[in-house]
Amino acid sequence: MKAVSFALALIAVSFAVPAGAAPTYMTCVFTNSEGTRSEVKITADEGAGTVSVLVPKTGYTVRMAGTFTPDRVVFKDDMLDYGISRVDLTATRTIRMINSTDRGKCSVDPAPKRAF
Repeated sequence: MKAVSFALALIAVSFAVPAGAAPTYMTCVFTNSEGTRSEVKITADEGAGTVSVLVPKTGYTVRMAGTFTPDRVVFKDDMLDYGISRVDLTATRTIRMINSTDRGKCSVDPAPKRAF
């Protein structure tokens, strides 16, 4: 019975995310209420359930747990809530401390070439 339960669980997990699904690399540009634009590099790894954020201007980097639905990816850290549409790549970034939401647009980048 345990073998059957394990096999069913393994089958269920294998259908959740395509085997070997590669991360998606994106560049998102947000505009705040004052019109200031800021660029953010995002790596969404659905297989691992994580999203990494890099702010090139400051070098700030963080990895967060992500929730991947058919039409949206949401992720947050201690200060910010992010959401990206999987349909049209529109994005939101909410700064909870001051209750301000920036809107943006993302573009999918090619995967970086690696030496190893």
